Amino acid sequence: MGTLCTRATTKSWAQRCTVDTILCSGCILCDASIQGITFLVALLYQLAINEYMEASKYIASVDQRDEPWKEISRANCFYNIGFCLYKLGDYDAAINEAEKSLYHYEQHHGSVNNKCICYTFLGWCHLKRNEYDKALTYFQTELDLRLQFVPTEKQDSDEDIKFARSNIQICQNSLTPWYAKIICCCRKKYRHVYITT
Repeated sequence: MGTLCTRATTKSWAQRCTVDTILCSGCILCDASIQGITFLVALLYQLAINEYMEASKYIASVDQRDEPWKEISRANCFYNIGFCLYKLGDYDAAINEAEKSLYHYEQHHGSVNNKCICYTFLGWCHLKRNEYDKALTYFQTELDLRLQFVPTEKQDSDEDIKFARSNIQICQNSLTPWYAKIICCCRKKYRHVYITT
């Protein structure tokens, strides 16, 4: 322990989600990621957060400036921390981590899929906070981004696009009762303002 393996610094490793990556033993980054995944799968979210934070600190300390793998790997850690915070019900902190993740993906050429996953995640965080307008914006951004990379003739059958569209529909369905409640409350409160003829 105490070294960084060569697999951790390859572009293909950094572009893939930590959960889908085959990791080695003896590398600080890989060991922290393995522990984080283990705790995540076991639903031990606070322990997973601790491991991903350790991995993120280690990545930041590695003296390899301007290496894309470094920032993409940190983005993966931020996303995983955010996911754990979401599962713990701390949506504000989850949004903060997801925004950091998205920033790193955007600044360091993360994959379109990674960016879309962040947009979806941010949408769900805002949906949980009843911030429907923000949620809808993130879901729509994800859909727009996915549509750019799928040929028109395949868009109706693409699973990721179907999922993005279903997220928008869920958000819109949540919006309808919310707006109806507001309108109903406003009508009751300001009934005397309406002039009938």
